[in-house]
Amino acid sequence: MKLSERLKKKLKMSRGESIAETLIALLISSAGLMMLAYMITAGGKLVTGSRTRMSEYYKKKQ
Repeated sequence: MKLSERLKKKLKMSRGESIAETLIALLISSAGLMMLAYMITAGGKLVTGSRTRMSEYYKKKQ
């Protein structure tokens, strides 16, 4: 069975996803978004810290 045929069959089905499947999908999505937000925050802190250290280093050099 081709992919397009399977997609058509899936779209014509009247059965939907269960509440458990939907909740698990939301849980996984929210965990991923939380990890992404943490990585962005951590990256910003690293950049700020390195800028501070570099400016202190160059001040000592002069």
